[in-house]
Amino acid sequence: MALGMQNKAITINLPSEIVDLVDDSINDIQHEINRYFAIKYYIQSKITIGKAAELAGMDKVNFEIYLSKNKIPISLLSYDDIQNDLKKISALKKVKQ
Repeated sequence: MALGMQNKAITINLPSEIVDLVDDSINDIQHEINRYFAIKYYIQSKITIGKAAELAGMDKVNFEIYLSKNKIPISLLSYDDIQNDLKKISALKKVKQ
């Protein structure tokens, strides 16, 4: 995780059998859990893509690549959001002319 973020410890109890079955180190499991929460809260618009990347332990570009590989949209803007932005840009262009 990025140095700028303060951490709070959360304990997650996993059955030993599950940990043995996935055959990953505890550190790898922790990173996977961080990525899961980063994606979950990003999709719910609770955190920005930049904060999600930090939580996932990645830079923004690599996080976007990770999202794409997992078929998760990089932009959460709706069609209406984009249309409104385009109208604002068009209006600004007219003012500048």
